[in-house]
Amino acid sequence: MTIPNSGDNIVGDNVAADNVAANSTVSHAGVTPTESATSSHKVDVKVPLADLQSQLEVEAIIPVFHSLIQEQRLPQLLVDVADYSHMPGEPFVLLVAHEGLFALEGGERPGLRYSQRRGVADEGGWSASVRSAVAAVLEARVEIEASGALSDDLRALLAFQNDQVEITINDRSVAPGPVQEVFVDAVRDVFAELGVETRVELVEARPQRMDDRLTLRVSWQGGPSAADLLAKASP
Repeated sequence: MTIPNSGDNIVGDNVAADNVAANSTVSHAGVTPTESATSSHKVDVKVPLADLQSQLEVEAIIPVFHSLIQEQRLPQLLVDVADYSHMPGEPFVLLVAHEGLFALEGGERPGLRYSQRRGVADEGGWSASVRSAVAAVLEARVEIEASGALSDDLRALLAFQNDQVEITINDRSVAPGPVQEVFVDAVRDVFAELGVETRVELVEARPQRMDDRLTLRVSWQGGPSAADLLAKASP
């Protein structure tokens, strides 16, 4: 899935303007690729469904997302829901927050994604961004699974993997090569702090979809539940 960016009006002019600022590519004259990469620190974290062949219809999540807004069940300021379930190949529904975008995705790798719209302060580096995004997607997962608006049929389809996430640098201006080693180290460090010994694999770019952002698949065996990981990851 490609998160809508500049010019895509999700919930009005204010959000569209924010998207332009959050996704615009800035030229860093005289700055090396590695240095320019560390000025962004925006990441996506996705929790795939346990059944990748699930017949999930993503629009079924809309009442759940609305209930999260009405009850303000997440620490972030929740704004609106945007339905992109009509998108061919990769349907998704967005829960728009001030700090980021939550998306339930269909397609070939269905799951729940959190995409940071604003990077964490530079002094925190990639580790701070990864930890913040992991906490955000886990918070959403836990609240979705506990929601009274979640039907029994949807609950059966919406079983998430407990031993894997995918983490992507959410900035197309960041060249994958120069930052790969430091990003992998940051991801490993974050999960080590959470008490999880991980295997980190590089996910191949998808040039047919013009998506060459650096993506890592992080997996582990056993370990804590989503709620336990959240308790450790939350500030």
